[in-house]
Amino acid sequence: MYSSCPYESPNIVFDNKALPMKSMFHLTVRALFLSVAICFLCSCASNLSREFVPKDLHDLVKANLLPLGDDFEKLPETLRENEIIFLGEVHNVGPLREAADLFSVYLANHKPVVYAYESVYGFSLFMEPASLGNPTPRKRIILPKCIEQFNSSQAVDKKILMTTLDVQHNLGRDKTEAVVCLQELAGRSSSHVAKTGLDEMIAQLANQDSFVDMGRYLKRLKHTFVRHIDTFTAEDQNEIRFFVDLLEASNRFAQYKNPWGTGRGWDIREKYFTKTVERAYRKAQKRNAILLCRVGTTHIRADIKKMQGPHFKRAYRPTKGKVACISMVPLYFDDNEPNDTNEVGKSIDSAVKHLMKEHKYGYLSLDDLQKSTDYSLGFSRHFYGKRPKYDRILFVRIFKK
Repeated sequence: MYSSCPYESPNIVFDNKALPMKSMFHLTVRALFLSVAICFLCSCASNLSREFVPKDLHDLVKANLLPLGDDFEKLPETLRENEIIFLGEVHNVGPLREAADLFSVYLANHKPVVYAYESVYGFSLFMEPASLGNPTPRKRIILPKCIEQFNSSQAVDKKILMTTLDVQHNLGRDKTEAVVCLQELAGRSSSHVAKTGLDEMIAQLANQDSFVDMGRYLKRLKHTFVRHIDTFTAEDQNEIRFFVDLLEASNRFAQYKNPWGTGRGWDIREKYFTKTVERAYRKAQKRNAILLCRVGTTHIRADIKKMQGPHFKRAYRPTKGKVACISMVPLYFDDNEPNDTNEVGKSIDSAVKHLMKEHKYGYLSLDDLQKSTDYSLGFSRHFYGKRPKYDRILFVRIFKK
């Protein structure tokens, strides 16, 4: 064991025996040599893994890739047998959102669909009635054109019901959205007295300047709703209780979150993100519908067990074994870009890009791809070891502007 060493001593103590400075110098040199050796071996291992890219990767991808048009009708029918389909996206990429919207219409042509997307849960109070043709006057909602067009010709039970997921993760910056959502809920009371009292209480939310003050305020708000809870329908009572709990969780998330995406704050967020998916799933069950969830790709990765994709696929009993996780991957094309055939066989993405020049979308089952070769596809960013991070990929062709 190491024992303490006086600062003024020129020696260090190891097993109660003094080591001269010369020996210490030799130890330092050996440690540096070992560090360099480890870095060299890691580099070799990295290069070795790249060498294991199958020479016939392009042919493997070609044999498994399914080119698609806008209607997605060539997709396997078995995909529609799932109860939840997760679409993982890179946020704020318009063509990916458009692909997910068209995907929801494709599903709705065969079976009712509840389409939930990552945003803030409170928007669901306005998105749901708007998608069914009954918009609320408090907030204007613009539906995706393809969904608006589809719903315009459908009976209510066949319309695509749109809803939202996630905590109110902007509560610490902007309280306006939370106020509007609470006002919408309060306005559903059958009592004028209750509405007036709740509106006065809700107006105070904007004055809460710290996480501690917000936490205390939300407890008082909850008690105010409870006093008038009998003036709401059973469905609205359930919504009020959940939404106020969600606001409390959102406040704690804002208080404890860090830039690294780990720790107490992010655990709170994932817990309530999952709860919002559960609520969307129950809405889908009531409509005998498939639940389609458009979320960030991180939320569907199989190598992050606490995320929603793995949770609903393996741990959540009602949907266990009835979930598909599809990553939407953008492939950027440039008409002025030289056609570099040397890059075609170096990655799954480059092979798909070469094959998709004439098609807007491409569908690839990673399980089928891995089964079609004896080589491990662990070199790919879509795999961890021999296991895919998600079940399938929907490649989306995007032309650079």
